[in-house]
Amino acid sequence: MKKIVLFSFFILQVNFLCGHILKMCSIGNDPIPPIQKKSKSDYLKNFVPDFFIKEQLDQDLQLLEKMKNLFFEAKPFTPNSKDAVYKCAVNDYGAREVMLLTQDNFRISSLYFKRPNAPINIIYVTGYFHDQTPLKEWGAPFAVLFPNFNILTFDWRGFGESDGRKGKWIANEFGTNAYNDIQAAIDFLRKESDKPIVLVGFCFGAAMILNATLKAKEHGKSIADALVLNSIFTYFENQFNRALLSEKRWYRRILIQLGIGRWLIDFILQGSLFELKPIQMIENIDIPCYFEHFTGDPFAIIEEGIEVFKNTKSFKMFLQSDIGRHVRIHSKAPYQYRNYFYNFLLKCGLLKEEEFLKISS
Repeated sequence: MKKIVLFSFFILQVNFLCGHILKMCSIGNDPIPPIQKKSKSDYLKNFVPDFFIKEQLDQDLQLLEKMKNLFFEAKPFTPNSKDAVYKCAVNDYGAREVMLLTQDNFRISSLYFKRPNAPINIIYVTGYFHDQTPLKEWGAPFAVLFPNFNILTFDWRGFGESDGRKGKWIANEFGTNAYNDIQAAIDFLRKESDKPIVLVGFCFGAAMILNATLKAKEHGKSIADALVLNSIFTYFENQFNRALLSEKRWYRRILIQLGIGRWLIDFILQGSLFELKPIQMIENIDIPCYFEHFTGDPFAIIEEGIEVFKNTKSFKMFLQSDIGRHVRIHSKAPYQYRNYFYNFLLKCGLLKEEEFLKISS
């Protein structure tokens, strides 16, 4: 009993000292980003999205029934196993696994759905959330959603079947340098097809496709023809703080209390993710951008999505949905989600009128 009391006292003292040290060092600032201090209604009352999903339609339910065998997420959310989704993608939808080679010599495992005479190529870039980072199978439902497009989804380095050290708490090769994984996917599809490439990034993946585009321009590499920013945020630090605050796992709460969450992420990963600042990066993007945002997203709040949208100088459109989840509008309203995406491609000139009429009929 004495040991328990002493240990508890020690933890309290460490917590107290960390708080004062962090204040002196200006580390671990207010976890509620300044942008949140303005109410959501203030942001939305004067904002008119290009497309708005307000309710689920019968067509959405019909399409969801066709997609149900391809939904996969990390436990405890998954309705299907990873292996079951992979087999379904390969056996029923003609996917094949392709190993991409990055410039820095990582073999990146991808799932490739190739369609005859596809007018558009799509690369799906998942987000990052430590031990719940989505694998390439997460993007499999889009094979049903867009049956006429070539689709590529991949495992980040250090995850799934890709090269790189794997482990929750060890230093690994993943980080801002993983933009090379995206570049390898673009280079592969450029050899496969002469049709436009659209990069679709989810949350952290959205920040990374901005990073990859800017890095490609800097080094004279091929870039995508359009970007889709699903659940974008202004600063990675804001997103990181909100994600940790929403965590219910006890050890993560301890990390928050001790103020070492950011230090741990910087220690584990290569290059600081806190350098990712979409609100600034977007100003240097000169290709069409399509924003997708769930109104009630607790992680990537829509206020920040609107801020990034307003800072965009290139052709831009915004889809807002009142139904769905974080990065998962397609899991509730796939029919409407698809049709609005087609409209974006048509209006930004990547999809021809005759192609649009053919695939949307």
